Amino acid sequence: MTKDADGTVTGLIATNEAGDYVHYKASKGVIMCAGSYGGNEEMVDYFCYPTMAHFIKTYNAYNSKASDTAPVTTDEKMDDGVGHKMMCWAGAIMEEIDPSYQAWSIDGYSFAAPLAVNLQGKRFFNECFSSLSTSFPIFELPEQNNYVWQILGSDTFNMPPLLPIPGMTREIMDMIASSSEYYEADTIAELAEKIDIDPAALTATVERYNEICKGGKDEDFGKAPWHLNPVDTPPYKAFKENYHFYGMSSGVKTNNKLQVVDKDWKVIPHLYAAGNCVGWRMGSGYQNVVPGLCNVYAAVHGYFAGKNCATEN
Repeated sequence: MTKDADGTVTGLIATNEAGDYVHYKASKGVIMCAGSYGGNEEMVDYFCYPTMAHFIKTYNAYNSKASDTAPVTTDEKMDDGVGHKMMCWAGAIMEEIDPSYQAWSIDGYSFAAPLAVNLQGKRFFNECFSSLSTSFPIFELPEQNNYVWQILGSDTFNMPPLLPIPGMTREIMDMIASSSEYYEADTIAELAEKIDIDPAALTATVERYNEICKGGKDEDFGKAPWHLNPVDTPPYKAFKENYHFYGMSSGVKTNNKLQVVDKDWKVIPHLYAAGNCVGWRMGSGYQNVVPGLCNVYAAVHGYFAGKNCATEN
């Protein structure tokens, strides 16, 4: 990025397909819409707390793609944070809250069993939470792995509406069983052995959970009473649910015109941001019940940033 002595952004320097540097002079301004920094491990280490950074670097499943009719075929590294770095060089400031991220389960995307346990056989969160909430305890699993075991009996249960598909519990379970690591057993102890968990620990967890269900109040994690479905009907089932990281939704401070501002919230002349370069917009995480949200942000931000850039400069 290039700028005048007074801080006005005048253009940027990039490389073309041949690898040559090209200086683009901007008559109106520069709009930065360059994706996230999730693929830049140095930035991830700097902006994310340690267990979150470890998860992002170890279980990063981001893969740029468009559609069947317009596939992305480039091998170029994506999500390298270059847009964020150029804007910060120009004087921008990054989000000063825990960075917003995209991480969720690819196996149980529409599924939450009555009981979920870690590798120690312990229940550790409210199973009805969406990935927006569950990712934080996933980041901090004792073994720093990226999966949980979902435990259920053979009864149909009241599945929480992580996606609005009422009445499809059995169909979703069948779908996941065909694509995920899945086991069945006649006893909880036998099931525990199949998933390499201490049988005594898992048995104690199931007994405690069933006790909570019988009492009608989740004193451990606050799950709603209508989702307290016991695990007490064999054969018992275990689904392996894997979580992966997909990208950061964290960026720089802008005003309501998408103009990038500095640490004093003063506009950096002729510099605009869009998409995952814009900060302070997602709270603590990307809500996975709205797939494609970042694409929408990029399109809408880009439209208004372009309109404001063209008319105000």
